[in-house]
Order: sequence, then structure tokens, then C-alpha cells
Amino acid sequence: MGTKIQHLKMPRKYQRKTNIGNWTADQLLQAISAVKRGIAIREAGREYGIPEATIRKRMKLGDAEESTKGPNMGKSPIFSEQQEKELSEHVLNLAKMFYGMTSIQFRKLAFAYAEANNIKHSFNINRKMAGKDWYYQFLKRHPEISLRKPEIKKNRRRCAVEERLKNKVKSKASLTKKRYRLKKILNSEQFIRRRN
Repeated sequence: MGTKIQHLKMPRKYQRKTNIGNWTADQLLQAISAVKRGIAIREAGREYGIPEATIRKRMKLGDAEESTKGPNMGKSPIFSEQQEKELSEHVLNLAKMFYGMTSIQFRKLAFAYAEANNIKHSFNINRKMAGKDWYYQFLKRHPEISLRKPEIKKNRRRCAVEERLKNKVKSKASLTKKRYRLKKILNSEQFIRRRN
């Protein structure tokens, strides 16, 4: 029986199959206010498309912030928006200094960041790196980042920039020497000795 087993990959783009949780925080607020006006919870749920149990649960919470949030479905994110912003800024700063990162280096960086900050994560502990799915979703959330394999051209460009900086420093040093003759340039120790 020559059956082949195909490796199954996790889909990169999720497609909804049901309309569960397809309501907004505004609809929830309207349903709660309708119940407070005297409409039955079941009727308000049907009218605004929110499950009866959800309305009951959110009403028990009262005026808490949780009671006015939209549906909470799926896995919670590993990093907060601020932490993801820090990661993306770090990568962009490295790119400005001509130190590009590969996807594997970035995934290892994300793992190290999560470990250093004691953030609960589902990254691969044996390989010590974030997963490909997390990586692709991160790139979707931060389109300003473009991680590619570093090329030799980029290293040459960095060397050219460094060479230009060296030449600038040398030219400024020579201008300074011309402006102030070597006889006039004294360090502080020589100046103190001459005064005494």
C-alpha cells in the first residue's frame, strides 16, 4: 500500500467558517441599555445578534472595562503592541546601520526578547526561536519591516560609507592642522608646565 503522507502546514490566512462572535462592542452596549430599559435579555440578544449568555455575563461585570469590550476569541497575542513596536524599531535601527537580519536571526531575537522579559510564549524552546507562523503574522502587522538574507552588496555599501566617514575625519583633521600650526597645538600638560 504505497500511500504518501503529506506534511500538513498551518494555513497562513485564516478564513472564518461561522459567524460566531460577529458582533461589536457598540452592539453589546446597545443590547445592555435595551435590557436596562426593560426588554428581555433573550429578546435583546436576538435583536442585536449577541448570545444571551454573553449579555448576562457582561451585565454581571457592571461598569468594568471588560463589560464593554468586543468578542474575545482566539489565542491571545504573545507581545503587546508596545513590545512589538520595540522589536520593529530595533530591527529598523539595525538596518540603518547596515546590519540586516535574516528571518532566523529575527525569530531567535523574538525568543530571546520573550525570555528576557518573562513573557509567556508558545515558541519552540528546543530550537530557541519563534515559529514561522508568528513571524509571518508579525510581518503582516509591521509592513515597514522587510527581512531578507544579507547580501555582499550591503556589506560593500557599509564599507564604502565607513571609508567616506574616515576620509571626512582625515580632511577635518588636516584643516585643523593647517589652521592652527603644530607649534601652537599644545596639550594641557605642556601648557601647565610652561606656566609653572
